[in-house]
Amino acid sequence: MTPEMDVLQLSKELQSLGIPSRLYSLNGSTKNERVCLERRGDEWFVSFYERGNEAILGQFPTEAAACEYMLEELRREAR
Repeated sequence: MTPEMDVLQLSKELQSLGIPSRLYSLNGSTKNERVCLERRGDEWFVSFYERGNEAILGQFPTEAAACEYMLEELRREAR
């Protein structure tokens, strides 16, 4: 992985790994039962939403750091 991973590269990587898109949202939407990537101001958040409740999994200063973290989270979930 490149340290400059962005949302587009993350999307391609998740597809190549066969991770179902029903497990995540990369467009800032906060759908239930999904790991979501969101930009809030100058920070990036990876969160899981369940029944309308947010559990923040990570908060990051860069898109690249958030994408790398989300990739690893989804790899673990898909096992």
